[in-house]
Amino acid sequence: MTSNKESRNASSTAESGASTPTPAKNATGMKTDPTWEYCVLLDPITRKVKCKFCESEVTGGIYRFKHNLAGNHNNVKMCLAVPDGIKIKMVDRVYKLQTKLLQKSQEVSIEDDNSTATGLKSFKKMFEYAIKHGIGFKPPTYHEIRVKYLDYYYGQINNDLEEHRAVWRKLGYTIMTDGWTNRRRRTILNFLVNSPKGTVFLNSIDASDITKTADKIFKMIDDIIEEVGEENVVQVVTNNAANYKAAWELLMEKRTKLYWTPCAAHCIDLMLEDFEKKIPLHKDTIAKGKKITTYIYARTSLISLLHKFTNNADLIRPAMTRFATSY
Repeated sequence: MTSNKESRNASSTAESGASTPTPAKNATGMKTDPTWEYCVLLDPITRKVKCKFCESEVTGGIYRFKHNLAGNHNNVKMCLAVPDGIKIKMVDRVYKLQTKLLQKSQEVSIEDDNSTATGLKSFKKMFEYAIKHGIGFKPPTYHEIRVKYLDYYYGQINNDLEEHRAVWRKLGYTIMTDGWTNRRRRTILNFLVNSPKGTVFLNSIDASDITKTADKIFKMIDDIIEEVGEENVVQVVTNNAANYKAAWELLMEKRTKLYWTPCAAHCIDLMLEDFEKKIPLHKDTIAKGKKITTYIYARTSLISLLHKFTNNADLIRPAMTRFATSY
């Protein structure tokens, strides 16, 4: 028979609508995971367990204990007494669990960003290839990767560059200069070579400590021409600044077969700057556009709506730039 006290407790529980919480799967109270047979629960609050093989203690529950037996996690002490058969079994369980978690994250990513989903597929494939090598596989060291692959790709780039040089000798080429300032306020000058074969990055100079006088610019460009060979250079393209114009007068006096061509993008950029300064319609429109983009990108919900209706395209952000392509 049920006592009056128990009846009153049951009645009050029913009236209040309260119910006994159901423990989650694999909680310490249920122990449905078969890995529990290899350990003993010491503390249900901190989820500390004790390994039956090496008697080491692991905090974090059965999930971290699996890594203890599998020996594949840097933050969990590896069990040295576990039999090989059980260790292989644990490696397989951990791998399958990680694969399931990866698939779940991949499903979410596919809905949000196809490019991210592609990266998760590569991540999964990396683990599939790594696991085939079995326990004890050691990845290549930093030194091995740095020396071996750097030399390999350096050779590949030289081979590709030689194909470009063959076209240069036959059809000629254009040397292009591009100056910009990075976030540390360092001035970088890039030199590129363009031909019907395509554009190739040739050299980069940190010009932060160099006074941008006509003589200094003349010297830098003249050295580049000397490096690639004057006989096939048709023209050199730079911006329209006065110091570059003066430098090219000096260069064309020395190298009579070359022509200087002002950068078309820079010309257009200067024209568009005048539009903004002198035409009210452009000035007002650009100011409003900056306010709109600043307002949208300061709010996560609006960015989400933007990506939804533009197929993940971004508005051009307001920033300091000298290129007309962002106009």
